[in-house]
Amino acid sequence: MPLTLIESIERFDDLAREWHDLARRSDSAHLFNTHDWLAAWWRAFAGPEDRLRVYGLRQDGQLIAALPLRLADRALTTLFNHYLGRSDLLVDRAHPEAYRALFAALNDDRRQWDRVELTQVPEDSPTFAALARGDAAPLHIHAVRNICSPYLLCEGTYEDWYARRFSGRKRQQDRRKLRQASKRGATEVVVHTELEAVKAAFERGAVVEAKSWKGAEGSAIRESDAALAFMRDVIVRFASRGAVRLVEQTIGGETAAFLLGFVAGDTFYFHKTGYDPAFSDVSPGRTVLLAAIERCFTEGLARFDFLGADDPYKLECSPTVRPHVIVFAYHGGARSRLLRAQKRVVPRVRALRGEPIDFPVRLDR
Repeated sequence: MPLTLIESIERFDDLAREWHDLARRSDSAHLFNTHDWLAAWWRAFAGPEDRLRVYGLRQDGQLIAALPLRLADRALTTLFNHYLGRSDLLVDRAHPEAYRALFAALNDDRRQWDRVELTQVPEDSPTFAALARGDAAPLHIHAVRNICSPYLLCEGTYEDWYARRFSGRKRQQDRRKLRQASKRGATEVVVHTELEAVKAAFERGAVVEAKSWKGAEGSAIRESDAALAFMRDVIVRFASRGAVRLVEQTIGGETAAFLLGFVAGDTFYFHKTGYDPAFSDVSPGRTVLLAAIERCFTEGLARFDFLGADDPYKLECSPTVRPHVIVFAYHGGARSRLLRAQKRVVPRVRALRGEPIDFPVRLDR
């Protein structure tokens, strides 16, 4: 299988059509390894020390596997930060042998790196299954669980789910909050899907988010030029083809809360939300969340993916979670072996001391 190595964003852009085709043939495709998301991420967040390194495999001229990474300080890592929910390889489901070939290509390139880190790979992904059966040999793999992301299977109707999931008292409380909101001014909940409407609602939502605790701690979108540029870029890319859902609640003409979601395949990805603390007494954050879930049911989508950690408000909607792992790969070089030994020894020492292990080991081979 001939290796395609992409080391510039311009050459990665040229792969767009082939990347889209491969994603349709891959069981590990999701929002965050789409070409548009990765290209926008690189342009916004890549630093001057980062080198793009996308490993691809072809058979009969067709792209059948791809692994997008960045190289810095002798570490190959996935293109990842908190603006991505997970990462994964893309492998054509008709060519499972490509996993072994792709990791062999990484091993052949070992003079470039001492450690590979794949962040938040789903444990039910074909990639994790390939690692578990040893397809990464001769590389050594160490994987630890880091988060369990809640998700909701949208079966039946929204009304049935809402009645089953929440008590009569909770549903009554939701109705009371809406009545209280209407007393403060005309209340409207709108799901924006058209490009210009989404762009305008996002700018209002970013202002609202900055008023919350995220603004106080400096993590709001508007606090980072790179984050703001990235969000504007992906919104244009996805809203242009009708794949953005921005839920906005206004009270008295003011934005009280927003929820930004993206649709990829049969899944609604809950990406960003925020509310104005001035309206916290009427729970606008819950209002837009329920409206987004209702939209998922209405559109006939299969899954509402909450992403991120298993926060209580997410588990209140669905107790079903999807475990994720951080995968570390090492080769046989001296420095790489040392890094692997450190990664394995630390949790064992903590276990001997009776200390809690925050990230349980899921794979070590």
